[in-house]
Amino acid sequence: MYSSDIDETNRYCYNLCTFNPFGEVKQVDYANTCAMKGEPAVGIVTLDGVVLGTQKRLKLKYAIGESVEKVKEIGPTMGITFSGLFPDFRIITKLYRKTIAEFSLVHDHPLPVHCLMRSVSTSMQELTQSTGVRPFGLSLLLAGFSDNRGQLYFMDAAGSNSAYKACAIGRHMHERTIFLEKKYRKRMDAEDGVSLAVQALMLRSPRGLSADQMEVAVVEDYGMYRIDEETIAKYM
Repeated sequence: MYSSDIDETNRYCYNLCTFNPFGEVKQVDYANTCAMKGEPAVGIVTLDGVVLGTQKRLKLKYAIGESVEKVKEIGPTMGITFSGLFPDFRIITKLYRKTIAEFSLVHDHPLPVHCLMRSVSTSMQELTQSTGVRPFGLSLLLAGFSDNRGQLYFMDAAGSNSAYKACAIGRHMHERTIFLEKKYRKRMDAEDGVSLAVQALMLRSPRGLSADQMEVAVVEDYGMYRIDEETIAKYM
């Protein structure tokens, strides 16, 4: 490619809502790259509900792991985790909770998980067509329990979404995805799911990873509960 061609392409790199000559919206690609470089997270559907797990990087030796929550409860039977920018995750969490609250004011039944997923993914997609803003620099895993079963959804920075039985996001996501495809079983209970989530997070992880640098939770029909460090350490 000649330098003139490169200059022509770069003209589109900072214009969010414009395709470049190769059919790319580069800011969306950059946002997805940011998510893929983030700390890994996994979601696994079990017979009892959905397991969400993630790593959390503690940059300082005496940082307190409990002060960082990367798995959030956003509704009575819903949870969410991410890979990418933590500040963007805080905004997304507020958006989820606002959507749930608005629905509960009008209806006398909980918001279905797939409806919440579509609402928020639409908001994420709108940022890819607006000037003066940027896409969220993260990927999301939304877990919920409705229709008497666990449900898991993946969303990327562009607002694309898919339902999964098991999914990995973040750094080395392809290796973790292959691992989950080999190890996942349809008749797994919550304990099996927690074990598999920890094993997947350990894959390609840095040396010295400890239990307080992992966060694992289970979303079931009566709510979300967190797995303690002793249990996590047992599966490491």
